[in-house]
Amino acid sequence: FSESASNQGGEIEFKDSRSFAGALGLRFSRKLRAEAELSYQTSNADRTNLSSGSFELGGDLTFTTAMLNLYYDFDVPWRFQPYVEADFQNAGGPTPTTDDDAIELAWQLAGGLRYRYSPELAFTGGYRYFDTTDLELGGYNIEYSNHEIRFGVEYDLPVTFK
Repeated sequence: FSESASNQGGEIEFKDSRSFAGALGLRFSRKLRAEAELSYQTSNADRTNLSSGSFELGGDLTFTTAMLNLYYDFDVPWRFQPYVEADFQNAGGPTPTTDDDAIELAWQLAGGLRYRYSPELAFTGGYRYFDTTDLELGGYNIEYSNHEIRFGVEYDLPVTFK
């Protein structure tokens, strides 16, 4: 981050992040699907690293994001099925306790495995890298990105189109 009034900057380290997401999507083919995802994430601020030293912090950083995801599922004859995901979307930015908001462009790239338990039900696990353009909150300019390990349950509704 950088702060405009004092012209100082540094890094903020976060810990104990929690993230919850839900999505609704549509499969176009055996390999291609899309979804709309709404997620919420909160992280506890741990410490800040400035040129003058390192200091413990309090407070948290909260994100609410709305993403449009595109998936490519690898067509393999296994119960475990690899996938990749990518998207670019305007996303709600962090909302610190100062009640300041920002809406910026966000993007993510993810990959993982899906275990197909039945034709309709699958368990998923994967990795996601999430990044935003610079966020301007009050007098602060914030560069935000994170790495996530994600687990989920996927249920395909038995819908057919004629």
